[in-house]
Amino acid sequence: MQTDTIFVNIRIYNTGNTAVSTGGITVKYWFTQEGIDASMAEVDDSRILPSGKDIKTGTTAGVSVLNCSQDRLLTAGFGTDVLQPGEYIEVHLRIHHTSWQSYNKYTQTNDYSFGTQSWFTQWNKIGLYYNNSLVWGIEPDCSQPIPTPTIGFAMFEKIKKVLNYLQ
Repeated sequence: MQTDTIFVNIRIYNTGNTAVSTGGITVKYWFTQEGIDASMAEVDDSRILPSGKDIKTGTTAGVSVLNCSQDRLLTAGFGTDVLQPGEYIEVHLRIHHTSWQSYNKYTQTNDYSFGTQSWFTQWNKIGLYYNNSLVWGIEPDCSQPIPTPTIGFAMFEKIKKVLNYLQ
């Protein structure tokens, strides 16, 4: 499955009996970088439900580089609100390349955190952390060697055309 944009939609439930500070909550989504431009993250929406409290302003998202076969990490944090028992955070995130060139495509089927679900479900390939400790999910095995980058023939032809144009 190739796409210009990776959509990441997550719900984080407080199933306990006490309130939880959202400032300690972080989620992580692992993926691989395809294309030649850097990736960036956007927060489309972030709310505490069922109240509907908008927490988008306090929600942060960023992409970092990893030394792992899953070489990129989307990390999101949730500001300084409080998640009461029975409430949940619903966040809608997007990952895309810094340029919107048509040759920049993500292949999601090789992404650790990618799933084919069409609705929210428990998915242990997304990490949930509280105060930097993993409380849900399974991190990918980063002991795997990093694949050697290769330039496919189509990309080589594009580079060659650019080089020919610059001569």
